[in-house]
Amino acid sequence: IAPWWEHTMFDNMNFKVEEINEKVFNLYRDDISFTFIQLKRIGAPSVMDYFLSLGVTNCKNIVFVGSVGSLDENIKIGDLVIPEYSVCGDGASRYLNDNFEDELFKK
Repeated sequence: IAPWWEHTMFDNMNFKVEEINEKVFNLYRDDISFTFIQLKRIGAPSVMDYFLSLGVTNCKNIVFVGSVGSLDENIKIGDLVIPEYSVCGDGASRYLNDNFEDELFKK
């Protein structure tokens, strides 16, 4: 899932690109294949719509491709960051649980 990045970021990596629609692309290479969802939208509510829709698919793993600033001054452009957890800080996912309890600011 890439809120703002385009599938063309893979152009120099020898992928065969199959366009499913204006936002969904299957990328194939001998050693890997995956589906790239190019949202061209930002903001938790719009991104959440796409995450929720994956619940009715065979999707097993999601990789979020994005950018962020100010996590740590030592992080440079192009560095890979793998979070240990996330904290609910948006209104779009506050009640996504079995008991409809408010999850705001919880891991």
